[in-house]
This record gives sequence, structure tokens and C-alpha cells, in this order.
Amino acid sequence: MTPQDPEILRDRGRSLENEFFRREDQRLIARLAELKAAVANREALAKASGISNPAVLDKLLELGIRAETVAALSLVPLVEVAWADGKLDPKERQAILDHLPNAGIAAGSTAHGLLQAWLERPPDRKLLDAWTQLVKGISAQVTPDEAAPPAGASSAWARRSRAPRPRSWPSSSPPSPRRADRAVLLPF
Repeated sequence: MTPQDPEILRDRGRSLENEFFRREDQRLIARLAELKAAVANREALAKASGISNPAVLDKLLELGIRAETVAALSLVPLVEVAWADGKLDPKERQAILDHLPNAGIAAGSTAHGLLQAWLERPPDRKLLDAWTQLVKGISAQVTPDEAAPPAGASSAWARRSRAPRPRSWPSSSPPSPRRADRAVLLPF
């Protein structure tokens, strides 16, 4: 063994140690970036939806809902009703597309692209679950006073905001859960 051998081994050991910590640092930096992105996504979704409950926001994120797609979720009941018979006719498609400006969805936006996909093929059941989570999250934050019509509201406003009442079903044959979900809320 030469006098340089211990020094070579020590240098090699330092080199391996440095490489290990460099890789570990990169892994931790990547994980930190993921966590920051998740927090930014949650904050953006909270701002876009008005929901502050972290559990509801996490559920929406888990379902693939992002800030840029919240507006499209307001049209889920229309899409679900349009597909209720298993097909989407041109009049139904056009009625939904005509409602896009009222929902704040611009042509070419992410929400517009998402809605186009929903109009091409029946949406997955997860879509209705996401809409339900959104409505629950928003509903949990609205007080009865906030939900009431504004003081001095015109009768036209009252007529516009009044949803048609569902037919009453015989107690022996309630509607299927999927149909009952569709009757919950329409955006107009």
C-alpha cells in the first residue's frame, strides 16, 4: 500500500458522499416544487370557486378540477340532462353552447375545450361527483341571508330565479339516484 492509497480512498469516499447528497438535494427540491404547486393550485381554485374548506378543495383537485375549469362545472347539470337519453341532439348542443357567455366561458379557453369534450361523448360519472362537491362546498359557505333574493327584487328577477318544480313521484318508485342528482341545480 502506497502513502497515496488512503488519500485516494478518502477522496473517492468524499466524491461518493457528495454525489449522494447532490441527488438527495435534487429530490427534495423537486418535492418542494411539487408541494408549492399543489398549494398554488389549491389557492387558485379557492379564489375561482369561493370555497375555503381545504377538504373540499382537496377533493375537487383530486377529481381533476382546476381554477380554469370551475366555470365549466357550472354547466354540468345542462350536460347531464342533455345526455340523459344517451344521445345529444344538435338543439341540445346549441343550447349549451349558447349559454357559454353567460357562464363566463370564452371560446378557446381551457373550460371551453373541456365542455367541447363533454359534448362529444357522455361524461364520466366523476364529472357529476365533481359538480356535487363544488355545490356542497359553495353551499356550506352561503348563509340563508345571502341565499335570499335581494331586497326590492323585481318580479322578473323572482320569475327568472324560480326553478320549475319537479313532478312528484309515487312513494313506491322514487327516481334513480342519477336522475335525482340532475334535478338539484340548474345555472339559469
